[in-house]
Amino acid sequence: MSASGASAAERLDHRGAVGLLLGPSLELGEWVRGGKFDEYARAGGYAGLSFAIGVNGNELHGWARALRNGDSIAWSGVAGYRGYFGESQVKTFFDLGARFDVTPQASAGPRLGFGVQWEFSSFAGVFAGLALHLGAGNGLRFSAEAFTGIQLRSYLLE
Repeated sequence: MSASGASAAERLDHRGAVGLLLGPSLELGEWVRGGKFDEYARAGGYAGLSFAIGVNGNELHGWARALRNGDSIAWSGVAGYRGYFGESQVKTFFDLGARFDVTPQASAGPRLGFGVQWEFSSFAGVFAGLALHLGAGNGLRFSAEAFTGIQLRSYLLE
């Protein structure tokens, strides 16, 4: 009985948490420059951090991404806000942020995403989502991204 009581009292919110984000992603996009339209598909991964803010467990997050771009690596970074809906083991979320592409062509612009997260303990959860990005710089970029990952948390800020 004490084991089931312990899991019933387990925290599933992110208040006060600092998290490590790790996972793969797949991106489909189009790069427009000089009147040319270049379509691409690339897969890779990301690593980053999240910091809970406020009393609802919403987070500020940032991560670096490395995606395969032919024979080279395309590097980019994402920074933004993740808002969660729900307090149960399964939550939905939205991401509102900015993406900065460094290579192969520099660009920056807004990124909007949404998804679902399953908390399998108070210290870890897995998530999956979709995001759209519009970037400007050395041409225009439009991309759609599917991502998944794991969030490992520590309650250092509480």
